[in-house]
Amino acid sequence: RKFYQLASGGAVKFDAQGVSDDPSSGGTSLTAELTIGDNSNRILIVTAGSYASGKAIDEITWTPDSTGTPEDMTQGGLANLSEGNDSDGRIDMFFLSNPTIGAGTITCTWTGTAGAKRRVGGLSFYNVKQSGTDGIDGIGVTTKDTDNSTTSGGDITPTTAGSAIVDGQYWQEGDGDVVQNRTLGWGSSLSAINLIDGDRLQSSQYDLSPTINSANTMEYTDGQSSIWSWVSAELVCEDLSLGNVWVERGTAT
Repeated sequence: RKFYQLASGGAVKFDAQGVSDDPSSGGTSLTAELTIGDNSNRILIVTAGSYASGKAIDEITWTPDSTGTPEDMTQGGLANLSEGNDSDGRIDMFFLSNPTIGAGTITCTWTGTAGAKRRVGGLSFYNVKQSGTDGIDGIGVTTKDTDNSTTSGGDITPTTAGSAIVDGQYWQEGDGDVVQNRTLGWGSSLSAINLIDGDRLQSSQYDLSPTINSANTMEYTDGQSSIWSWVSAELVCEDLSLGNVWVERGTAT
């Protein structure tokens, strides 16, 4: 006798989020906790922002409580303020396809003391493409950094029906009155997550229904002008036609 479970397919869907920050001037690592649901074609997206642009990330891992074994994440993109503005600050995006389900911990480790005002956050999604030929299926990265501005962000053009878009940004300063134009990853509003130590801001947002084959603007607006860095990705849908399907979960006699 076989046992089946109704599994949700179709367009990319949001699962869970977790975030942590540290305003101190020391430290080489930072952790955040979340619980990944038992869904098909999962992906975990992590964005990490730090004030010291010269300190690269050594690794980011996902460690599920059930196994205690770290799962290495892959770097998808980096936007570094020092590249265009001769100033500190960077935002990195990492991803992990098919992370182990359940509660666990994201650990971000820098190559050295990463400076003050760090934040690490994870967003998990499902129904995301898991295989292909380019080695980083389901994610495409755009990076951007600019001179002083009261608006940070950019455009991303998803090309597959049912796909979602996600971003991450690091802003050198802020007045606490920041408005995003998509669904915020950390809390219900940017005022809820607050700034890191009163001025720096690292945040992520996503959209499960972007316009396909058109530029979608993802941005943050602040009352105070400052420099920023931004990275974004398309989370490619596995197969929009799947809908809800029955998945075999086991057999019994």
